[in-house]
Amino acid sequence: MVAVGISIGVLLQRGAVSSSSNSSSSSSSSSSSSNHSRTHRSNSAAAAAAEKQGYALADVVAGHSISQLEKESTKDDPVALVRDGLFLKPVQSDVRGRREVSFYESPSNTASDSIPHYNGCEIIGGTSYLRLNDVEKNFIHPCTIDIKVGRQTWAPGATPAKMERARKKWKNMQQTATAVCGMKVYRPVTSSYLRLGKKYGRSLGKNGMLHALTSFLHNGHVVRVDVIANLIRLLAERRSWLEKTCKYVCYSMSVLLVYDGDDGSTVNKGEEERPRVVFVDFAHSFLNDTTTDDGEHAQQKLGCLAGIDHVIESLIMIRSLYEEEKVED
Repeated sequence: MVAVGISIGVLLQRGAVSSSSNSSSSSSSSSSSSNHSRTHRSNSAAAAAAEKQGYALADVVAGHSISQLEKESTKDDPVALVRDGLFLKPVQSDVRGRREVSFYESPSNTASDSIPHYNGCEIIGGTSYLRLNDVEKNFIHPCTIDIKVGRQTWAPGATPAKMERARKKWKNMQQTATAVCGMKVYRPVTSSYLRLGKKYGRSLGKNGMLHALTSFLHNGHVVRVDVIANLIRLLAERRSWLEKTCKYVCYSMSVLLVYDGDDGSTVNKGEEERPRVVFVDFAHSFLNDTTTDDGEHAQQKLGCLAGIDHVIESLIMIRSLYEEEKVED
C-alpha cells in the first residue's frame, strides 16, 4: 500500500474547498430528474445529430466532455451522450477503440459489477458509440470523481517522447499510483455544482488524494462521512476482482466513485441509490498473457492495485478525522 502522511491541521485547512482558481460552478435545478445531462448550445454537427435522436449531452467529469464543444479544435468531435438509463461513449476510430470494444465483449467481463454493463454498440450520425449502463442512474444529484490508477498511462510500445509527456502531465503517479482527472460535487445550499477538472488534478502534490477526496465529499456544509463505508467496501470488492478475476491489464484506466448529493444520509436509501464504484476507460487494455509479457504488465497491475489502496487509505483517514471532529463537537 502507498503510505500517506499529512497533519490533521493541514487537512482541516484544505478540506472544505468552496472555490478555486481551477474550479467552476454551475447551477442545477433541484427538481431535475437526470443530472447526468446538461443543457448546452453548440454548433457541433455530432451533438446536433445525437440530439435529433433524443439523446442529451452527458455531464461527465473527464474524457469526452461538454467542455470540448467550446474549443475550436475539438468542437466537432463526438461527445458522450445519455438517454433512458444508458451512457453512450464514443468509440475511438483506431486500435484503441477496437481494444475497448473487445474488453467489454470479453465473456469474463460481461457479468462483472466492477465495470458498467455493456449493451452493444450504436451508430449515431456516423459515429460508433459504446452503449453502457449509466452509473449515475437514479441519483437525483450525482457526485462523481474520476481517478486514474496505475503508475503509467501509456500503452506498451509507446515512444520515449510520449512517455515523457505523460510523466510531465501526471508528476505524482509514480509515487501515488493515482491521478485525479475531474470531479463534480453538488452543493445543496446553493443548488449548484462545484466542478474541478484536470488542471486541478495536475496541481495536486503527493498528498493530493486527501485534498481531492475531502473536496469530493464536502457538500459545502459537511463532509459526507455517511457514504465512506460503502465506498471503501466497493473499492475493496473492485480491487479483488482486478487482482483475482480480470484477465486484462489496463493502462490509463480510471475508477469512478459516485454518490447521491441529494441529502446528508444514506440510511433510508435502497440499493439503487447507494454509492457506486466502477472501473472505466479500457482503450489501452491487453490480455494478461504471461508468456509474452516482459514484466511491464505485471508492474502495471501492481500499480493499479496500489492506486486503489491509496484511495482506500485516504478515505479511511478522512473518515477517522471527521468522525473525531463530530465527537469533539
